[in-house]
Amino acid sequence: MDIEARFGGDWLLRRRVAQKGAGGLTLIARLEGRAWLEPAGSGRLLYREAGQLSLRGGPVLPAERRLIWQPRGHAVEVTFEDGRAFFTFDLGQGTATPHPCGNDLYRPRLTLQGPEVWWLGWAVTGPNKAQVIASRYRRP
Repeated sequence: MDIEARFGGDWLLRRRVAQKGAGGLTLIARLEGRAWLEPAGSGRLLYREAGQLSLRGGPVLPAERRLIWQPRGHAVEVTFEDGRAFFTFDLGQGTATPHPCGNDLYRPRLTLQGPEVWWLGWAVTGPNKAQVIASRYRRP
């Protein structure tokens, strides 16, 4: 798959972060913004996102992030901008590698919903976190 053709360009981004508890899920944060995937040389894409992060019971803060997407056959290796490994997703098999963060584990799931919408979800488990993170990307 040509990741630049599929993912390149401008996206509207909506993210929800929910905490798992005895009573189910509780929304703890929302992010509304935009994401862009742009050529970064050598077949890579620069992923940028910027938006407003609303914390439950707290302030609204500006938020941004940059990642590098590197195609590897049917897979895409995603790294932080400084080159540290983040995760890899395989578009051919529909699988993704988990990301350890301290003692917690982030398990990603990428879902393509036609050419105009895709989702990236995370199930976060460990001694410090029990969360579900869902990001929806839609063409403007």
